[in-house]
Amino acid sequence: MNSLQIKTRMCWKSIRNLVIIHIHKKGDIMEKKFDVICIGAALVDMIAKVSRYPEDDDEVFVSDLKILSGGAAANTASACSTLGLKTAFIGKLGQNDQFGKKILQDFKETSVSIDYIKYSKNYTTGSAYVALNENDKNRRIFAHSGAANYLSDGDIVQNEIDTANLIYLSSLKNINPFIQAAKIAQTKKIPLI
Repeated sequence: MNSLQIKTRMCWKSIRNLVIIHIHKKGDIMEKKFDVICIGAALVDMIAKVSRYPEDDDEVFVSDLKILSGGAAANTASACSTLGLKTAFIGKLGQNDQFGKKILQDFKETSVSIDYIKYSKNYTTGSAYVALNENDKNRRIFAHSGAANYLSDGDIVQNEIDTANLIYLSSLKNINPFIQAAKIAQTKKIPLI
């Protein structure tokens, strides 16, 4: 396990502990459908290991290529669910594209509810191209947020937010959905991370 994996696992465990502490600190907390709803971006990461970064108009051999679901909110949703929390994801994917299908399949494998995902007819699911230098472990990331950037405040509805004990917000450039989620959560006294 590398240092990034160790740090990621520690972060996930911290989030799980925060959720469990919140859920169990009061005896009067009503049982809800989800322990946590994660709101934000879901992308597909293509991670290419390289021995060096190319110069202009140069080509570098890729020694290993991995295609994984990514996006901070999507990763957190999968981690929370893997750690035993009932978890849902709110975000926007391209309607019926291959990257979106991969994300949905990965959510299914980690038991993340996809009931609240929104779909765009006009934009594809986002992706990130990551060049990882094998020698110094530095990364260069080229991100295309795609449909994730078009999640709107109108996509955040009270009856969905109401089903969670805790809301996790992360990884969108457009903050309007976060503001809407925070307003709803505040009126319902649902904590935000």
